[in-house]
Amino acid sequence: AYSEAIKRNPNNPELPLMLAQLELNKGSIEAARSYIQNAIALKEDYADAYLALARLEIEQNNISGAIVSTETLTRILPDNAGVYFELGVLKYSSGDYAGARVALVRALELVPDYANAKYYLALTLAKENRTDEARAYLEELIIENPDNAELKAAIQSLGKK
Repeated sequence: AYSEAIKRNPNNPELPLMLAQLELNKGSIEAARSYIQNAIALKEDYADAYLALARLEIEQNNISGAIVSTETLTRILPDNAGVYFELGVLKYSSGDYAGARVALVRALELVPDYANAKYYLALTLAKENRTDEARAYLEELIIENPDNAELKAAIQSLGKK
C-alpha cells in the first residue's frame, strides 16, 4: 500500500517516514535511517523526520548524531521549549556543559516555570562549578517540591553556602 502511495504521490515526505517506522518495528535500523533521510530530502524542514532521526540515534546510543538532529529541530521550531530541553539534556549527557547551559537557558526563556529545564540547568551549572547559581535553581524547585529526595540530595551535594 505504501509503495502504491509513493507512486501516486512521490513528493510526500510522510510516506517514507511511515516506511521508516515499519522498518524500526522490524528492527531494520539502517533501512529506517535511509527512509528518514529520504523524507528529509523531500522536505528539508520536516520536523517530524528530524525528531524521528534524533530518537533513532538515541536508541542507537549515537548521542552526537542525536544532537545534530535536535540542533536542526531548534532551527525549524525556534519557539519550542521542549526541543531546547532535549538538546540541553543531550549536550549535558555528552559532557558539553556550556552547550547544555545555552540550550536550557533558552528553554527557560520560552517557558520560565519549566521545572525539568531548571533541574538540568542546576546540574549543568554545578558541573561548571557555578554552585551558587545551581543552588538558586534547586532552591526554587524545592519550594514547590519540598519532599523531593532527589532535589534535597542535589542541594546537599553542592555543600554549604
